[in-house]
Amino acid sequence: MGIETIASYQGDQYGIFEKQKNGFKFRPLGKLPVLEEILECIEDDSVYFKLSTTVNGRRKVAYIKHGDLLDPQMCRELADLGFDVTRRLTEHFVDVIRLQEEHMEAHGTAPTAAYASLGWIQVSYQDPNTGQTAFKLCYRSCRLLGSKRPAKYIGPYDIEPTGDYDAWRRLMETEIIPYPALQLVLVAALSAVIVGLLSMKIPIENPIVHLNLPSGKGKSTAGYVAASTAGKPFDGMMTAVDEDGKVVEKLSLYQSWGATDNAMVATQAGNRGVVTVLNELGKSLTKNMTRLIFDLSEGSDKKRLNTDLKARISKGYSTAFVSTGESSLLEKCDTKLEGLAVRVMEISSSLTKDAEHANRIKDGCFANCGFAAPKLAQYIIRNGGVDYVLPIYKQRVAELRARFSHGPSMERFVEKFAALFVTTAEIASQALKLPFDIEGLLTFLEEYDREHGAERNTSAASYDLVIQICRSQSHKFYVRHDKSIPRVRISEEVASSPTQECWGRITNMAKDHVDGRLIVQEFEIRKKNLEDILKSNGYTNKSTCVAAWRPWVFWMPRMRPTLAAPEK
Repeated sequence: MGIETIASYQGDQYGIFEKQKNGFKFRPLGKLPVLEEILECIEDDSVYFKLSTTVNGRRKVAYIKHGDLLDPQMCRELADLGFDVTRRLTEHFVDVIRLQEEHMEAHGTAPTAAYASLGWIQVSYQDPNTGQTAFKLCYRSCRLLGSKRPAKYIGPYDIEPTGDYDAWRRLMETEIIPYPALQLVLVAALSAVIVGLLSMKIPIENPIVHLNLPSGKGKSTAGYVAASTAGKPFDGMMTAVDEDGKVVEKLSLYQSWGATDNAMVATQAGNRGVVTVLNELGKSLTKNMTRLIFDLSEGSDKKRLNTDLKARISKGYSTAFVSTGESSLLEKCDTKLEGLAVRVMEISSSLTKDAEHANRIKDGCFANCGFAAPKLAQYIIRNGGVDYVLPIYKQRVAELRARFSHGPSMERFVEKFAALFVTTAEIASQALKLPFDIEGLLTFLEEYDREHGAERNTSAASYDLVIQICRSQSHKFYVRHDKSIPRVRISEEVASSPTQECWGRITNMAKDHVDGRLIVQEFEIRKKNLEDILKSNGYTNKSTCVAAWRPWVFWMPRMRPTLAAPEK
């Protein structure tokens, strides 16, 4: 059914038909906005128009959303580009675009599939045998992999493969894989493909690998390696000429911590399997990273209201992050939470051998890039998708639970990092024909777990902090010498002392504990002073901390804990 309008177009003009004595006559109003293409977004089924016009002999192109034809502001923006529209002509201008849309549909011109985000997606199609709607697993890179229907990438990133894949593969084989820390960075980057896929089936968080090293130790070089798996690594923006001959700015997956928290999270929206590098933590203006780490790991955005005061539906993301900086990411968190420590893997091992090694890697990654992630995704699609990957991952989780040190955070470390990285290396070794040293990777992960396992148990770590502060503030405690461990309240003499702030009592002793260690000192500290110590040092959950201190804590009347300091 056609639209009812007096607007029309002839040649390169649009206008209206006016009634005259001898019939209707076309009256031109302006240059025709040519509808060159209709784009249908496979991510949300929204429709876009590709419009063009000519200004002083130069072709101008604009992409507008179908619904934006109702927005007067959109016509203003088109006028700024040179389209022949005024406020008075807006209705006729929109109508001739719709007439061209109707003409294309009548002549069987199908919309072009398009997408703006990256990674995995389930694309719907009509099954020719049953006529019912079915879904096909696809991967969005510079091309839509897994679908016979062609689709156009209209997003901002420079992800077109550059150079030669075999050259990149040889670079990885000779300059990356023999170096354990660099191999881990490469695997972490490729794990974005696995995380994005598994998130369709099971709850899985985004791994964050932070390279915490001084300048000159290979942090930026490792970031180039990570970004090169899916796109072109470069700082800032690069200009390019698109298919319309328009100069556009392209973004890199090699990004900066210098963006605001909101911008950093917003750029991830819809990413389902392409690594993001966050370079130079020192550029970040965020003083407390707690919220941002949780958001990046969970793939969530802050809830906001739109202009109609309705909750905006935000797109989640499932990927992997490689971060670099000369300081610890966790130390930039004001709160000491185990939930933070198990979400970030901080690497302090030197990455590159020397400056020449770093330059070879950087030059090679810049010249040859963008092949690995799409190849890995294509291999997974051919082998069954998530039903192929998930059993491997679950099996590695079960195997590595027995291999890694047992502790309260071990299982999460295995699920979030160890099993994920081993699964990635095993599949990628087949898909990319790369000789990953999987046993070497496991050894590196085991050494990391031995070194950092206790640090992840932040509640237990708070015990040593409290003991240390109590000792440094021993002048605020009443001292008592006794050979037994008392279970009594602090004496009235101490509690009513008017000359000094009193935190509690120290009892000096020599008492064997049940585990054979010798107790030389016991602190009885007031509940308020204990809470102040924990809160001022970022430990916000007192109950969780105290629960992790047993058996070195005895609860006294009015919740006064006794802290026993063992002599080793």
